[in-house]
Amino acid sequence: MIYDALFLIFGLALLAMAGEILVRGAVGLASILGMSPTIIGLTVVSFGTSAPELLVTISANLNDAPGMALGNVVGSNIANILLVLGVCAMITKLPKPDPRLRTETLFMAGTSLLFALLLLLHEGISRLDGLAMLACLALFLYRSVMVPDEAPATDTQIPKIVAWKAISLTVMGLVMLPLAAELLVSSASSLARMIGISEAVIGLSIVAVGTSLPELAASVMAMFKGEKELAFGNVVGSNLFNIAFIIGATSMIGPLDASGMNLPIDLGFFLATTLLLTLLVFKHVSLGRLWGLAMLGLYAIFMAVIF
Repeated sequence: MIYDALFLIFGLALLAMAGEILVRGAVGLASILGMSPTIIGLTVVSFGTSAPELLVTISANLNDAPGMALGNVVGSNIANILLVLGVCAMITKLPKPDPRLRTETLFMAGTSLLFALLLLLHEGISRLDGLAMLACLALFLYRSVMVPDEAPATDTQIPKIVAWKAISLTVMGLVMLPLAAELLVSSASSLARMIGISEAVIGLSIVAVGTSLPELAASVMAMFKGEKELAFGNVVGSNLFNIAFIIGATSMIGPLDASGMNLPIDLGFFLATTLLLTLLVFKHVSLGRLWGLAMLGLYAIFMAVIF
């Protein structure tokens, strides 16, 4: 049990490190290839920060732990909203969200609602359901490219990097991620069996927090760089990618079964936090420390309820 706990911690650390390396390399490579900052933000960065969730979800599905696969994505989206935004708001007051974030937020909320309905209806996600998720992502990316003025603002400077370093970082991240994901899933599954809780609960909690570390790191670093307005965009983009791409792509490998999940509670928190994020964006609410404290308190309640 001690070894499993140590492997779990090491897997989480390796996963966070691999995700950061992949994002740096992929963003640098995309910049060298001439991609615009907006497209880099919508695709490369979103994929990079969601890569840990993707690899963990695929690994869990291949290792006959579908509850952990679904729990990881649902738990990660909840953590992105309550934990990531909560921590950022505790560091410094977050400004009102960019109005251009509305379109992405609507896609995120609509795709999340469709996912929840399909999950409740089928008690899992089939390949056909996954195709619907991928179609939502394709529609969003098409609209973002065709109507760039409505895409979220991406004023961040893309760091200059030489080609060989960008390629090296990208390859290193791509090699490390599956190894970290495999280590994390196997140790988490073993630990769950030993202490007598479902793999879905492990996925919703410890694994979800671990796979949300890239979003937390990216948002906190943005705070210290004075780019406070990026926190909302990071969370909305990551949550949309988690549901549309990760669920869609993973279900193509094999259907996802919701075994071990308490769907009314888990999806209740999932939809409630998604609605909260949507209202914050549309009402242009700036988040101060009181908001941050409330969000962290809600996340603590969620942890207490699922355990």
